[in-house]
Amino acid sequence: MERAGRIASRLHRITGKNSINFLHRVVDEYLKSQDKDSVYEHVVMVGKLQKSIYRYENEVLTLAGVGPEYEKVKTVTRLVCEVVQWLEEVLCSAMVDAAGVGVTYQERGFSFQRATPTQSL
Repeated sequence: MERAGRIASRLHRITGKNSINFLHRVVDEYLKSQDKDSVYEHVVMVGKLQKSIYRYENEVLTLAGVGPEYEKVKTVTRLVCEVVQWLEEVLCSAMVDAAGVGVTYQERGFSFQRATPTQSL
């Protein structure tokens, strides 16, 4: 449980406690630089958290089974996976059509732009 809490804290630090605003910053940064690597670096950074939280989730499930502890870890897993999914969507768009990222962003076509505030951190 403690490790899952640390993953949540790291995610909060990376995203500034608001994953939607974090994604807006990532896309703005990409649009200014047109550098896909900047988006990829964020995918890798948050992806490491995802790998760790999956491992901790499995440990909690093995040791405590399905219960309140598992649900707490599962909540952190959902948040981390959501950020990874959004980052990967932006990266894929940048890889397929670099100019299309700006158009999709302006038309509010990315998933994070349609997310409800309860889905943010």
